[in-house]
Order: sequence, then structure tokens, then C-alpha cells
Amino acid sequence: MIEYFKILFGKKVYNLNSLILQYLLKFRKAKVGKNFYSEGKIKISSSNDVYNNLIFRDNIKIMGDIEILLRGNGKIIIGNGVKLDSNIRLLSANDATLEIKANTNIGKSTVINSGADITIGENVLVSGNCYIQSSSHSFNKNNLIKSQKHEHNPILIGNDVWIGANSSVLKGVKVSNGTILGANSLLNSDTEEYGIYVGNPAKKINVRN
Repeated sequence: MIEYFKILFGKKVYNLNSLILQYLLKFRKAKVGKNFYSEGKIKISSSNDVYNNLIFRDNIKIMGDIEILLRGNGKIIIGNGVKLDSNIRLLSANDATLEIKANTNIGKSTVINSGADITIGENVLVSGNCYIQSSSHSFNKNNLIKSQKHEHNPILIGNDVWIGANSSVLKGVKVSNGTILGANSLLNSDTEEYGIYVGNPAKKINVRN
């Protein structure tokens, strides 16, 4: 039935959906700026059931259903003009802040997990099916891995970065301004400005001219 109304009334349905979501978010104490637009549902889970650590700034576009998880004192800030594709999962835990800065696009089915701070700069392109993770399990041999605590280390992604499809960025990495990370790559070390990196683990192969 909903799909029928979308076909019949087009963008008017999405505008109504956006207004309803904006009202519900503000009711739960999330901060929502001007021109909020969503074509899907936002599934939110919070450990204290209050969303005051969730901030949407102005002119944000959400192109389908997404999932947001707030654990502990985790905070999520989505900057001006950010575009989120469908099936994205954003998680912030402990005392970490996940911040996506202005005019950045996050591709379909990307997962961003911040047990420590993750900052994604301005005008960044993160392609589909990417994984950005600032935590990992400890793996002492005397205990089951799944029963051990996580280790955390921040990730900083600069401005004008392009992360190719199906790529992963691991904890403790600084992705410098202008970096390109090729599709299907795994990045576990810092990059140089305007470098082009590919592979698993990713290695520098060239620079942007």
C-alpha cells in the first residue's frame, strides 16, 4: 500500500514522511536542523531510550531505511548537506563521537562502528558496502575471543577522500586529505595526502595529479 502511494503521489509522500520523522525525532530529544528529508524509516536503538546525543544538521537527505545505535554515552553528528543511502548502519558506543561532516555521501549498506571516535571529513565519498570500524576484539589464547573485551582506537578521515566499494578502514588509521582507497581494499595504516591506495592490506600505488 505504501509503495502504491509513493507511485501515485511521488515526492509528496516522502515530504510527509520526512515531517513525521522530524517530529518523532525531536519528540525523543534528538536535534534536527532545517530541510530534513528521508525516503525511508530510521530504526533507532538507544541504551537509555533518549536520543539527545543524536544530531542532524541542515539539508540532510536519507535515501532509504537506515539504522542508528547509541550505546553508553555514544554521540552521532550528521553534518550539513550529508547524503545517506539506504541500509546504512551507524553505531556509537562508550564515550565515542561519530561525526560525518558537511557534504559527505555515504553509500548503500555501509557500516560505521565507533567504539572510539570516528571523524569523516567534508566532501567525502564512501561507496557501498564499506566497513569503518574503530574497535576490535582482544584475542588472548587463554580465553574465547567472543568473551574478551574490545580494544578501541580513533579513526580520522580527512576531506575530499574517496573510499571505494567493499572496502574496510580499521581502528587507529588516519586517512589524509585527498586519499583514494580502491575498491575491495583493507586499510590498516595511515595514508599520505592525495595518495592512491589499493589492496589487502592497502598499499600506495600512485598519487592524484
